[in-house]
Amino acid sequence: MLDPHAALVHTMSRRSGRAIAVPESVIGHLSPHRARQHRERLLRGADWPDHDLVFTTRKGTPLDAPRLTRQLKVILARAGLELCRWHGLRHSCGSILAAQGVPLPEIQAILGHGQMSTTAVYLRSLSDAQRDAARRMDDALLGE
Repeated sequence: MLDPHAALVHTMSRRSGRAIAVPESVIGHLSPHRARQHRERLLRGADWPDHDLVFTTRKGTPLDAPRLTRQLKVILARAGLELCRWHGLRHSCGSILAAQGVPLPEIQAILGHGQMSTTAVYLRSLSDAQRDAARRMDDALLGE
């Protein structure tokens, strides 16, 4: 069990801390979450450990890896998607960005890689047909 008042340990380099632009659709989902979390924080008062985290337990403590993995499995199952690990989502992010024509240096910055070669490993070479398929997926999912 995590000590709710313990300092968080960052496992990445100091350079990995960064600000990134978040899609409007994500902000729309995060706003109700933030309001719910604010209510939980008010209910717990001084017992809420303020780590300035977006996602926490209902007690304000950091989420642990096993809990996140269970939640990911539930989310993927509900969406009818095959199981993957959290790290696989980084690969998906990079691949989707590449399919949308985002330049490699921008993808590198979003993924937080120090070396362009690391980012390149994440991305598969995408044909025009695959890019077209990705655009069609966007159209189907977003109703555009």
